[in-house]
Amino acid sequence: MYHPTYYKLLFDIYDNIFPSLWPLRSLGENEYLRFQKLARTTIKMAWVVVSVTVLAATLALPCFVDGYDLMFPVKIAYEYLNGWMLHLYLTLFYFVLYHAGFTMVATLYCLTYVVMHLYNQMCLLNKKLTEFPEKDDAFQAVRDHEYQNLVTSDLISCIKLHQILVEYTRKINELIYFPTFYYTVSGVVVALSLLLFPKDESKCTILVVVILGVLAVCVTISFCYVGELLENESEKLFVSAYSSKWYLWNVKNRKLLQLFLINTQESMVLSSSGLITINFQLLI
Repeated sequence: MYHPTYYKLLFDIYDNIFPSLWPLRSLGENEYLRFQKLARTTIKMAWVVVSVTVLAATLALPCFVDGYDLMFPVKIAYEYLNGWMLHLYLTLFYFVLYHAGFTMVATLYCLTYVVMHLYNQMCLLNKKLTEFPEKDDAFQAVRDHEYQNLVTSDLISCIKLHQILVEYTRKINELIYFPTFYYTVSGVVVALSLLLFPKDESKCTILVVVILGVLAVCVTISFCYVGELLENESEKLFVSAYSSKWYLWNVKNRKLLQLFLINTQESMVLSSSGLITINFQLLI
């Protein structure tokens, strides 16, 4: 998780892409309020995941479990270590439990933060594509140079933003590889510890297993949901552009629209090195 390339890519996103994005209030107060509502929902989900993470890490401690068979590394420590070495090992091990939980949640919501910026910009772009200026008379509109120049300016702005979002998505997908690998490996290790090694079938052990399962489901649903939102909004770009009042435009603007339609035929999705696409299909 502490690979220098990871942080370089993250800083590139903040320094080079964020200043080029449209302000969230640029298309009206209603759209901005919708973004605020979505942000509040995301924050509530974040607190749920943080609470479950702390609870899961705490319940995994031996003082909350009958015996030490739940965690295979702890079982090994009790069999081969004693005295101060055992206490030092257990202290470090339980610190790692909290650190792993914190790293997982922090990584999830750092990525969620940058992905939600991308999603918000796609929403703004879709709204802009449906709000091009209109004219009642198509014949007069084509010959109205002021109107056509206004459409040209808006189209160029939309095309530029779309290119920025494509680059934004590429950088995010490069970032996702390391968290996905970390999350997958840690999940496999915890699952093996829970399924293969515990002999204790007490209620406390079952509770720990359930809490860890809930944590895994919450984290997976959170990021898959964000990926699905992004993919759905990206797919709307082509439809929004195609549904615009293109018959009011001159040949130059129609060619610009055609360029935009070509660029939006492929959806922008969250993908881990092209191996997996992060959406509801992955969740299933």
